[in-house]
Amino acid sequence: MFYIGLGLALAIYALSFGKKLYEFVTVAFTLGDTDTILKMLGLIDAALVASLLVMVIISGYENFVSRFDENDGEVHWLGTIDSVR
Repeated sequence: MFYIGLGLALAIYALSFGKKLYEFVTVAFTLGDTDTILKMLGLIDAALVASLLVMVIISGYENFVSRFDENDGEVHWLGTIDSVR
């Protein structure tokens, strides 16, 4: 249930990111350098928070849920994700 809630929160946050991006694009040529950098940092912050949320969802699934799905689940590839390749 918690991971469904995290997934929904991620979807809502994606909509929020889209809104921030749209607002930035519409005023991009009228902003000064400082405001442009601040808007870009806000987008970077949102992307990093979303990435962290995805990592929490995947690692939580691997640690708690996948133990109940021993070789029966269709997402067995999640356990083989490795950043060093």
